[in-house]
Amino acid sequence: MHGRKRDTNVMSKETEIRVKHHIQARQIAFENRLKKEYTIEALKSTVDCLNFNSDLYTLWAYRREIILHLIEQAKIEEQKLKQNQVNSTDSKDIIDQTNSTSTSTSNSTSNSTSNSTSNSTSNSNSTSNSTSNSTSTPKSAEEFKISLLNEELQFIEKCIRHHPKSYWIWFHRKWATKTLEIHCNWQRELELCNLMLQFDNRNFHCWNYRRFVTSESNIVTLKQEFEYTTSKIEESFSNYSAWHQRSALLPQIQSSASNLPQALKKEFELVQQAFYTEPSDQSAWFYHRWIRAKIQDRSELLKELKMCEELLEIENDCKWAILTKFFIKKELNELTQQDLTLLNQLEGIDPCRANYYRDLALVITTKTN
Repeated sequence: MHGRKRDTNVMSKETEIRVKHHIQARQIAFENRLKKEYTIEALKSTVDCLNFNSDLYTLWAYRREIILHLIEQAKIEEQKLKQNQVNSTDSKDIIDQTNSTSTSTSNSTSNSTSNSTSNSTSNSNSTSNSTSNSTSTPKSAEEFKISLLNEELQFIEKCIRHHPKSYWIWFHRKWATKTLEIHCNWQRELELCNLMLQFDNRNFHCWNYRRFVTSESNIVTLKQEFEYTTSKIEESFSNYSAWHQRSALLPQIQSSASNLPQALKKEFELVQQAFYTEPSDQSAWFYHRWIRAKIQDRSELLKELKMCEELLEIENDCKWAILTKFFIKKELNELTQQDLTLLNQLEGIDPCRANYYRDLALVITTKTN
């Protein structure tokens, strides 16, 4: 978390043992990859390592190699089995033809022999069928693929719960779902996103994955997803990821260029609620800046300028209101020497960015000179 100092305490004995075990397991997994060991056992050898450290992207890549190899091997085995069945059928047809020829040239004694042979063949077939029925039918290559990838998704979910902000886990889950193709349960993926965003509603990894899920499936409409962002923003105005998601959805919903400005005007009402609730939070202010860039309406800009001035009467040291007032006046082309006081005020409020505000002052001084 931001603002927290790193824990420099010496590792406990238990942690030290876990680290040593992890190093050994990692070494084994790396050696297996060098040997091109693409087996179920090799897949299992990576589990402990990734549970301990989910950022070992080499092992995630190794798991993908193993899974793809196992799927390909299952296809090859299935083709071999089908070919063997075809060959077996051809052999049986040859034997039947031979028996038929023998029957046509024999007398009653031959007929008797033929009947005996027929009975023997019948018994043999019966025995063969009985053996076949008693043996369990193996999975098809496609069934094996679905089963293997669903097991992989279960493992990834366990990792996500312990390491929810690992780039490599979310990337690997995208790969697994895309590899499943039409067999992927997208509703389950959306439910996972909902769950993870309950734990941390600003987890941008999860928001990014959610965008992937909704784009790959048709389980939610753009409007429903837009309403979801509204609910998340109402829970917390500081949810920058939800504001960003909103900015991505709005142009898609309002595909007509004539409808977008009207929709953007309504967005001003929502951000103003955020300003008066949490004026020092930057999330809504950045979204406000995006709306202004999209709308480019002078009358609306004047309204927003007035809003900033009214807010500053209540919160006279609100950095974001002062900065927004400056930018709106710049967009209106109404900056004057008097507005240098805004930047001087910002230097006092936010000295860490003093040089940035001095650079902004050049906009005014260059213009007047």
